[in-house]
Amino acid sequence: EEGEGPCSVFGVSEEAAPFLIAALTQGQKSALVVVASEREAGKLADRLSPLCDSAVIELFPREIQFRSFFARSRELADSRIAAIDRLVLGEPCILVACAEAAMQRMAPPSAFAAAELSLSPGDRAEQTELAGKLRAAGYERVAKVDAPGQFRLAGSLFDVFPSGAKTPYRVEFFDDEVDGIRAYDPETQRSTGSASSVRIPPATEAPLSPEAVARGVERLKEIGRKRALSPLCERLSTALTGGDGDVAD
Repeated sequence: EEGEGPCSVFGVSEEAAPFLIAALTQGQKSALVVVASEREAGKLADRLSPLCDSAVIELFPREIQFRSFFARSRELADSRIAAIDRLVLGEPCILVACAEAAMQRMAPPSAFAAAELSLSPGDRAEQTELAGKLRAAGYERVAKVDAPGQFRLAGSLFDVFPSGAKTPYRVEFFDDEVDGIRAYDPETQRSTGSASSVRIPPATEAPLSPEAVARGVERLKEIGRKRALSPLCERLSTALTGGDGDVAD
């Protein structure tokens, strides 16, 4: 009743579970509900949504893919990032997760929060440095921005599609100062209205700070020395830093 500590409930029927959970979480800032399988998590989230005042979010388990992009993986990754972003911001929600998703290790909230960027007219930002921060935060530099997690720099224009956003934004620079911000349609490239600011959360679960990159490089060197893998670890270190100390794409 006082909202302290975990609560394990057994023997509740599938039909009654959503009502019991809604009652237990009433008035709570946030709650995590763990069930056995991904199928159960989806069903429970659908049934909980109309019963709860707070947003009900399903946390999918992370997929491991051994190739760069895979349609469903990107969709799942975006879903997980949106859930993490909401938790880091402290926005009330009920997170429903299967056991697999709940057990997967995640980056510290401080690392996710530190990688967030925000731009408003009048702010100053050196564009090369801005591009490096976006790459470290999981964004992909492209020729044309048409999907979340992408950005483009072209002269005084900076296009970005923030993770979790419904529309991309075009930031106009005058030298290193933000001169204006507009939302736009990625298909027509036409402006849909000005914006007072644009918030750019990370597009990856594990954004890389310069300190994290340095620790990774040192660890790779240590592994290389111990296990006679120096050439491989050296190549990985170079790829991680882009060869010049900056975080690679």
